[in-house]
Amino acid sequence: MRYRPLAAMAIAMPLFLASCGGSHPQFRPDAPADPTEPAATELPPASPVLGATFSFGAPTSSSTSSAPQPATAAPASRGQAPTATPPLPPAKPNQLTVTRQDDRKTLMASVGDSILVQLGGDFRWRLEVPDPSFLAPLAENLPPGSQGQFVAVRPGEVELQATGTANCPPGSACPLFALPFRVDIVIR
Repeated sequence: MRYRPLAAMAIAMPLFLASCGGSHPQFRPDAPADPTEPAATELPPASPVLGATFSFGAPTSSSTSSAPQPATAAPASRGQAPTATPPLPPAKPNQLTVTRQDDRKTLMASVGDSILVQLGGDFRWRLEVPDPSFLAPLAENLPPGSQGQFVAVRPGEVELQATGTANCPPGSACPLFALPFRVDIVIR
């Protein structure tokens, strides 16, 4: 008794599937929906000719055969060079911000990148001007706590150096010390 539902399904399933592809022309893939139209044709195998177009169609009134027309490839145009894909737009320049945490490190930049030196305002920083053939200075308003802004001009390696001293109000005693800062920037 346990197998009766399975047996009934095994018998009913083929009958159900057979009825789906019944004799109605709309459900038969090989029969035309309209008796005046030709039967559907299968697509031909892929053509090795790039840019080829295929035309499928019913026989025209000038055709004497009632069979479907075979697929024909349109001739590829000769004398035209294939069009290349357009180049990607150049990458947007990045901004590299150099801070006191970068002391004695090597940082990477790309040509065109903006490099902001921002060592803070708790010391009086004197930034040595880097080689302008690698880092060209930008004459822009600097954010507070910044000592300079540059643009990477060409590939190479450049060293940025700065010295920080005590930031004392005028007329007050000031401790004498110097805080060195150095970072290497590799421009690709």
